[in-house]
Amino acid sequence: MDLIKLTNRVALISVLLLVYWVFIFICSSVFGFKVVQTQMTEMFMLSILGIFAILAGAIILNIMYNLTAIARGRPQPQAISPTRSRRLSLLFAGSFALIFALLYLGDAATTSKRERTLLDTASHLIEEQQTIIQRLGNYRFERDYIAQATNDLIRLQRIESQFPQITVIVRDSIEDDLVLMGFSSTNKLRDNQPPSRLDYLVSTTAPERRYLHGVFDAVISEPRYSSQNNKQEVFYPIVTGQGRIVLHLSQFNRYGKFGS
Repeated sequence: MDLIKLTNRVALISVLLLVYWVFIFICSSVFGFKVVQTQMTEMFMLSILGIFAILAGAIILNIMYNLTAIARGRPQPQAISPTRSRRLSLLFAGSFALIFALLYLGDAATTSKRERTLLDTASHLIEEQQTIIQRLGNYRFERDYIAQATNDLIRLQRIESQFPQITVIVRDSIEDDLVLMGFSSTNKLRDNQPPSRLDYLVSTTAPERRYLHGVFDAVISEPRYSSQNNKQEVFYPIVTGQGRIVLHLSQFNRYGKFGS
């Protein structure tokens, strides 16, 4: 293989890598496929620069040796037949569908694995820390309960590194309306002032409220897992000797899902 053919192939491979990588980046950004352990945007930009550098080098060498060959009277290369050209075009188009399918299946597999891991971790934490769980289940809207819950949740977060943020959700009422209230490790009681239920209302979506009220009505008993924008969260219902509570355990996985 002469140097001209080699530079042609390097340039072609560089262009293909550039097209495929842009396609992967677009799919990952639009459909939320997270399959890397580093920050996607930074890795994309560095990869693009590297591919452009290889492509530029190959083009410069190709131009130089083509000019030399033309000066020496090199014969013209044979054209690719129409049949082979169509086959290559179909193969190229089909490769995009294959890449998309692999991204989708990989994302689904790693999401399912992540869900099982986090649910198992939450279950183990609850079984292991029954003393804390029973205290959290003894809900009453008083300063003592809020202060103790804050300390207990700090302990749970430090015990389990998978969940840097844990909230206990209970159901209460304000003016005869059922409301969902949450207590976390960041609760701050005001000195010499009684706590207000309004300060502890949980902001939720409509599906989350339906799920949580179903738990407190004893209709739903299964945990709920969700993943959005790199944030994974688990709602874990618990029946204690004093009633029902829900632990909301969440984490933010900034480096994607593959291998995590």
